[in-house]
This record gives sequence, C-alpha cells and structure tokens, in this order.
Amino acid sequence: MEKQSFEDFKQELKQKNDLVSVASKYVHLERKGRYYWCRCPFHGEKTPSLCINDIDGMFYCYGCHVGGDVIKFVMLIESQTFPEAVKTLASWANMEVPDSFEGSKNGENIAVAKKRKDRLISLMKLTARHYYENLFKPTAKIAREYLDNRKLTEPIINRFGLGYSEGFNELPDFLLKNGYTIEEMMAVGVIKKKDGKVYDPLAKRVIFPIIDIYGNVIAFGGRTLEPHPNFAKYLNTAETELFNKRNTLYAVNYLKKQRQNGPIPYVIVVEGYMDTISLHKAGFTMTVASMGTALTQSQAKMIKRFADKVYICYDGDSAGQNATLRGLDILKENGLDVMVVQLPDKFDPDDVIKTYGREGYQKILDESLPLVEFKLKYLKTKYDLTQVDGRVKYLNDAIDVLAELSSSVERELYTPMVSEIASTNIDFIKREIEKKQSGKPIFKEIESKFSAVKTQQSIDEETEIDENNVVVKAEKYILYSLIHKKPYAYFKTDVTYLFSGKRREIYRLITDAVNENPAVNLIDKLYNDYDDDNQSAIVDIINYGASSFEDEQSEKKYYDDCLWKIFKNYLEIKLKELTDEYSGEVDNLKKKELAERIKDITLKLKSKKVDEL
Repeated sequence: MEKQSFEDFKQELKQKNDLVSVASKYVHLERKGRYYWCRCPFHGEKTPSLCINDIDGMFYCYGCHVGGDVIKFVMLIESQTFPEAVKTLASWANMEVPDSFEGSKNGENIAVAKKRKDRLISLMKLTARHYYENLFKPTAKIAREYLDNRKLTEPIINRFGLGYSEGFNELPDFLLKNGYTIEEMMAVGVIKKKDGKVYDPLAKRVIFPIIDIYGNVIAFGGRTLEPHPNFAKYLNTAETELFNKRNTLYAVNYLKKQRQNGPIPYVIVVEGYMDTISLHKAGFTMTVASMGTALTQSQAKMIKRFADKVYICYDGDSAGQNATLRGLDILKENGLDVMVVQLPDKFDPDDVIKTYGREGYQKILDESLPLVEFKLKYLKTKYDLTQVDGRVKYLNDAIDVLAELSSSVERELYTPMVSEIASTNIDFIKREIEKKQSGKPIFKEIESKFSAVKTQQSIDEETEIDENNVVVKAEKYILYSLIHKKPYAYFKTDVTYLFSGKRREIYRLITDAVNENPAVNLIDKLYNDYDDDNQSAIVDIINYGASSFEDEQSEKKYYDDCLWKIFKNYLEIKLKELTDEYSGEVDNLKKKELAERIKDITLKLKSKKVDEL
C-alpha cells in the first residue's frame, strides 16, 4: 500500500477538523452574511472582528490582523508550534501522523522512540510527585522552614509542585523499585554517576520542577538550604533530550493556561524561580523566568507567541543590568514592544514584593522605560559626564543607539534627551547620526553653524511616505488578484522590481509556485510555505480585496489603476535617479545617453500605459 504524503494527510486533516467546528470549542460564532464572526480571542475587543470563511477554511481578524487556516488557529489558541498543532488536530480526528512528517532519530523506529519518550516523561512525573511528598515528611523540616521564611503558603507550594530531595541515594533507590533503569534516570538527568556510584545531584535541596508548555516535567532546579563554598546556591539538572535551557521558560505552562482564557496584555520576564513564584503569589501571573540571565532567540519567540509586550525585570545590580542589555535587542528583533523595569539597587522582584507589596511593584512596573530610553540612561551611568572625555564617549555610544533605530520618529524624540544629557547641540547630534548611518567616521569635525529650517529634502521625504501608502495598497491588490488567479492578472515579463518589502518576496513565491505547477492552489501553497513570523502578511493579502466590487469589470478597472500606480512609482524613482546622475555627470557622451533615458521615461509617464509589463 502506497504511503500517504504529508500534503495529502494535511488536506484530510483539515477536512476532518473544519475550522468552524474547531473555533467553536473556544469562541462563540455568529453567522452574518457569507461568513462567521466572533470576538477575536487573540486580542482584547468588545465587538466581533474575527471572520471565518467556512468555504475556504480560513480566518482573519480585522483588528489584530492575524489569520490563517485551522492549523494556524490551533497554533495561536493553544500556543503551539506547527508540528504540535498538527499532532493536536490529528488526535482529535483519530488520525495517525505519517512518517514523512514525524521523521525519526538516528534511524530509530518512530513508535519505539515515542514509547521511550513517553516512558521518560512518566519517570519525570513520578520523580516530581516523590519530591513533593518528601516535603511533608519529618526529615524535610529544614526545607519547610525555608519556605515558611519565604512566606510561601501551601496553595502556592502546590501550584508550583515544590518539593525536597532527602539525600544522595534515596531517589535512585525509589525509581529502581518503580521499574525504571539507571540508564533511563541518566537520560533525563535526575541522577549522576561518580566512581561507579549513582547519586541525586540535587540532594538536600528544595526542588523546583521545570514544566514545559504541554504540562510535562522536563527538568528540576534545586536550591541549597545551608551555605557551602563548594555548592552553587541554585542548580539545574543536566540538559537532556527533554530539557534544553535555551528553549525553556520557567512557568510557561501557566502562561499558556492564562492565554487560553483570553489575551495576555504583557509578559514579565525575571531571572529565577523565587522571583517568578513571588510575583505569581502577588497576582502577576503572566510572569516567567529565563532560566538564567541572558535571553535567547528561542525564548524570545516563545514569549511572542503569548503577547506583543514584554517587561524585562532583572535584578537591580550591575550584573543584572548587563544581562538586561543582552536580552533587549533579542526581544526587539522578535517584534516585541520592550519595557525595562528598573528595580531599586540590590533588590530583586521578590525583595520588592516583600518590602513594598503588590502596589509597590505595580508602581515600579508603571514607571518602566521603553528600550531606547533605558539604553540611553544606562549609558549615562558608565561615564563621567563632567569631563569632556566622558561626554565624548557617551555621545559615541548614544549616537550608535540612535543610528540603529529604524524609526525616524523615535530618533527625533530621543535626540533632545541625548543633547540634554551630554550638554551638546541637537543639530550637531543629528549630523553625526547621519554620518554614522552613511558609514562616515564621526567626531572628525565640529560644525560651527546649524540650520533650524526644514530642508526641501525632508519635505520630499514626507511626500514620498504619503505616496508610498497608495503604492502599498496597489501592490497588495495586485498580489491579491494574482493569488486568486483573476483572469486579467498576469504579466508578460518578470516585474519583481515593481514590488517592495515583504510584497516583493510574496510576488517571487507566487511566480515560483506557478512556474513549478500552473494548477497550484496558491492560497494553500503560500500560507503553508511562508515563514510563521510573516504569515499575517500573506493572510492580509489573501483577504485584501474580498467583497470589494460588484462585478468583474469594475474589479479589473481597479486592478489596472493599481498596476499603473506601482509602475508610475517605479518610473518616478528611476527618473529622479537619472536626473541626479545627469546633473553630476561631466562626460558629454554619457550625458547624452542619460538624456535619452530621461526622455524615454518621461514619455512613459505621459502615456500612462503599461503594455510592456
């Protein structure tokens, strides 16, 4: 019997899990006209803006602009990755995921590998329960006293499954009696071996189970109860096939549960277990820990799955501040709105809660700084600004920060701050930023005169932005028409150069897909092949022109207008480039050639024809 391909499996999976039925498990749907509507579960709102097309099996929110098929819906609502969502839907439909999707590890049979992994997960669950039960034995008095001193009540101990390791040999003996092998214990890191003997590396510590997004115990952390020069205060079990510290956030399982009850306005990231637990106890249940001081790309992507805004709240000492700086850019790169919580010196979040309570921590949270402002103020503490040398060093670093900003609005707003801190002329700073962005060395000369008058160039730039908004809309509609294979939407030549940004990439994907298979379903192809981080751009275009026109003739007329707009935009840009080149050219032969090209483009602009495309 021929094996089912993953593409065939995926189509069957979608048919057996129609989007309307799946979405109904989470939201109340109401049919209005051709579509179903509901209040979007992915952002807070009072009126329905999420639309489901039951024919195409696609959804789209006109409020937060997310959308996709049933797999994407489950990914978002369950905070799962694509493979995880596929497996979830397969389990609902009693379908077996094909080998072509599951893959195998080192040639190991998939069924055998799954059985082994399930057994390791069971071992970890049993270990967590055993540690928890240890906590209530007479031998755990020291551990309970520690938790009492930290003001951790029984409900919070139960919530986080805290426990106690009685000694070096007790755990391996217990697991052996329950049918697990030494090899299995070693595989998940709950024991280590030294001089031929096995032992619990977390012996005599308070235990913090580390739980993944699916509720599985994947590792343990332990805290010493008596100071010892040779023992770290906190220690994790080793990284294993279940546990990779870089891909883990402590308490992410509770973040997932909260997300399923509605949108999360923001996520708070702290350094350690006790900070997380303390904030949860105070009501800040959207808190997770980064399993160390330096955030990773994987952790940033995980946070982005739950919220668009993140407060990073590390200790108020120098080490914590340095760790904060390392994590800021990673969070920003992943599309998160980053706020930095500034704790009092030598305080951690747990100290703040114990000293000032929930209201005190909320006040500190409310006074958090945006990423750029924090960086600029942090740089202020590095140098002696009463000295010229210190001001020069500060300006060098501050200009680096401002030059890296993609938003000219942000630069405009933060430049006066740098000017005030360094007691330096604003116009000088702006000129140095321009030099930095152009790659020219800065601080080579100081301009004695500055002009406060808005230049013609800046006026031209503002006009160009307005025009580009029109062009972007035109690009989107043309791509919409191509994706839906409108009869008038085709090109004689490659017109990739007419598109910009993500839309240029989408156009390439369309042409590649059609060249490979003219009968391809572009909606499915584009959605499934496009990067997860940019799928909303695809869905936005797929739905861009829906129900916009009464008939095909008016639709075609609008398409032709859009085509002219993007072609005109291209011609005008080329005309400006050639004109600038002509004005600076001294070779008469080259000037003549440029004049001919300028004339050709001018005639095209006057004709308003796109026959050559």
